[in-house]
Amino acid sequence: MSHWFKLRTRLTDKESIIAAANNLGYTVKQHAECRGYNGNRTQCDMVLLLPGEYDLGFNFNPETREYEIVADFWQDHISRYLGNKEQIRKLEREGADENTLNTAKIGKFLQEYNLMVAENLLTSQGLLYTRHETEDGTIVLEVEGV
Repeated sequence: MSHWFKLRTRLTDKESIIAAANNLGYTVKQHAECRGYNGNRTQCDMVLLLPGEYDLGFNFNPETREYEIVADFWQDHISRYLGNKEQIRKLEREGADENTLNTAKIGKFLQEYNLMVAENLLTSQGLLYTRHETEDGTIVLEVEGV
């Protein structure tokens, strides 16, 4: 039985994907097999290697110039490492659709990716910034001299 899903994203920067994974303590392997339920595997352009038996894969779509996420979201294997439990439970109570839930299951990764893109943009423009995390986990970039 297959549980593989593809999530359309706005991930366009390969280096920010790798940096986000590294910042969260994970590595990304190029042209590797992504692991899923019951030992099933699928080939991906990049794979964020997670503990256990499941990974998060990325395939570049040349038409959209974006990376699609390929993952087996069965149970909570991926969300255990990349999701926010409170947000996921809230969405489940609200009856959110599967795509919204699967996106939430990788919410920590998506947040870190967006931060990497923003930090790269600020740095490329010569701007200085500080990064703060609030009690609820929100990350704030405070830009100096703007």
